[in-house]
Amino acid sequence: MDDHGVPNEIVEYQPRFFKHWPPYTSLLDACLTNGTLPSIAFGQHSCSARHKISPQDKWVKAWPAAQHAWANGQKVVRLIGYDCSTRDNQRYAHREGHISDLYEYRYPLRDWGFTREDCERVIAE
Repeated sequence: MDDHGVPNEIVEYQPRFFKHWPPYTSLLDACLTNGTLPSIAFGQHSCSARHKISPQDKWVKAWPAAQHAWANGQKVVRLIGYDCSTRDNQRYAHREGHISDLYEYRYPLRDWGFTREDCERVIAE
């Protein structure tokens, strides 16, 4: 994105409360520090919420452009990277129709009919 002049920010999870030392910022560090496996190993998805969704939500809520949009009754467009692979079809089915007062969710890879392999091919080109 930098090469094409597209503004971007890197946001990451910042632990506020932790039971064990040292503090951690990545999923791997959290698993090693807490002596556990990622929640997906137990059929849960809290790691995605903690390490992906929450940091993005926190950043967007402080973003002046989002605050301006919300103050004017508009929604912020959130692009979700689900592709047309079998696994992402399941994820999409779970999320399809989700309504938010703050966000409009779009799925460009699905709109383009891209599978994981298509994404890898385009990136490699």
